[in-house]
Amino acid sequence: MTESQQTFTNGTVTISEEVIAMIAGTAAQEVDGITPADISDAKTRRNIGKTVKISIDGGKIYAALGLAVKQGARIADVTREAQQKVKAAIENMTGIIVAAVDISVIGLGGGTSMRGKA
Repeated sequence: MTESQQTFTNGTVTISEEVIAMIAGTAAQEVDGITPADISDAKTRRNIGKTVKISIDGGKIYAALGLAVKQGARIADVTREAQQKVKAAIENMTGIIVAAVDISVIGLGGGTSMRGKA
């Protein structure tokens, strides 16, 4: 597993790809138009590794997500918002630049959005 490592005056902080994937998956779930079946079981998040892939190269993060979009939603708008939210969440939480957020629409769902769900 590749990890991101940052060195500070008091020591080193290492962030695993799995943690960055959780940040990305959680941010994507907040987008209206992403269906519940896309990222994970809402309570356990156990399937997140199947739909979110993270790589770190040259000190930058590259994220790839496979998402399902709610039936009838504008795919371009939903995926653009997901890209923005994922990039912002990763950068805000890790302090590492996100070079790219690639999204593949892997399904359409008729369910409700994850927004507002616990």
